[in-house]
Amino acid sequence: MLEIPSHSPARVCSKPLIRHANLSFLLMLIIASARAQCPPPSPPGGVTIDNAHNGNFGYYNGNVGPYWSYLNVWDPPTNGSSYSTTITNCPSTYPNGTVISWSFPDYLNGTSNVYAYPDIVYGILGGGYPPTPANIPTPIQLGSLPNDFSLTYNITLNANRDNQDVLIDTWPTTVPNPPNLSTNDTRTNEIGFMAYVPSYTLGYLLSLPNHIDYSADGFNAYIVTAPYKPPFTVMMPVTTPGGTTPVDMTSGTYTIPFGALLSFLTTQGILNPNNYITGYQFGFEIGRGTGSVTINQLQWHWN
Repeated sequence: MLEIPSHSPARVCSKPLIRHANLSFLLMLIIASARAQCPPPSPPGGVTIDNAHNGNFGYYNGNVGPYWSYLNVWDPPTNGSSYSTTITNCPSTYPNGTVISWSFPDYLNGTSNVYAYPDIVYGILGGGYPPTPANIPTPIQLGSLPNDFSLTYNITLNANRDNQDVLIDTWPTTVPNPPNLSTNDTRTNEIGFMAYVPSYTLGYLLSLPNHIDYSADGFNAYIVTAPYKPPFTVMMPVTTPGGTTPVDMTSGTYTIPFGALLSFLTTQGILNPNNYITGYQFGFEIGRGTGSVTINQLQWHWN
């Protein structure tokens, strides 16, 4: 997950706390609830998890998999501000039909610029975080990626586009069955694809040195590595070969050619062909404000 350092020129200074009006917040919950009605045989309204009842790191279907929902409120407000993250899951169509909604202060937190990363995980979380689902995809070695390794998705985003990014994230590991991170950290990289980039993140990405460009079959990406430990390489789709204008991939159905993209990173020496992909996360790094999203389609083409 992308943390913009507080000294970065892309940092947006915090504004005084603007509390959401109770009526507006209630309206958001009513709208989210209306969109969260699930078809039979799912329970009416689906199965809901939220940080108030399930904790900031609560999950749904995490022991079963391979898809599971994760609240992941990892850098919440610390000044007493109210916040919430809710995920409504429809068992009969899951992960399709999932509704994620959130409410955070109207300003960036100034530490990571990310309050939460609510997401749908496929397989193992973050290269070794619990829980490990009973059903997981077969680990894939980066030197043997299938040609059709890809993700197809369609979402309906109801939020100010400049308040959050859309991040699709994975952590390559040295082993196909990574242990719990508290025992041994086998991660070598973090690799993120930003299907939407807000302005405060775009400025930071463009300020980093030594980017590389990807262009093949009409798909263009601006690729740059943030100096974290382990390093975080961000792939940003752009409008033209060698360009810097990001593509907004939040309206319509998209298929991301991860097999080709990850193979390109391997040829560039960014990834080790002997490392493994054991899971992926599809989610929304919330920088500020209130919003919701409906996952209309989410399908990994893994093998």
